[in-house]
Amino acid sequence: MSRKPIKFPQNSMMNHPEVRPVFERLLGPRIEPEDCKMKPVSATNVRHEDSVAALASQMCHGRAFPLYLDRRHRQKFGTPEADWPDGTYDGLRARDWLCKACGVRIWSELDTDPEAAERFLKIYNRYSRWQARRLGKI
Repeated sequence: MSRKPIKFPQNSMMNHPEVRPVFERLLGPRIEPEDCKMKPVSATNVRHEDSVAALASQMCHGRAFPLYLDRRHRQKFGTPEADWPDGTYDGLRARDWLCKACGVRIWSELDTDPEAAERFLKIYNRYSRWQARRLGKI
């Protein structure tokens, strides 16, 4: 069974020139500070391609989702097209709307909050059905 090397503080008695060789033989070589740096890891440990937040970002930066929001707004509130034309929602307004609808402040919370992710997926499914009808796939 092999042991991992142990790191001692600078002021530790283990760093004394007479004590250290004995403990290195027992515990292994000292770990230098550059060897113990941790690699950066995603806060959510989610691959980008599997991320709900990445999907939300792609949707809002595309052209179809803001158009969907414009048409949804007109239909829901009975607003005439002259008062709410296509292009009223842009990427930033779409992002703000989506965050508010999902109950999050930033997209990355969609990867960590299961309830918000579920709300997003309902919105995504409605949007996908609208897009399929618009493109004549249904």
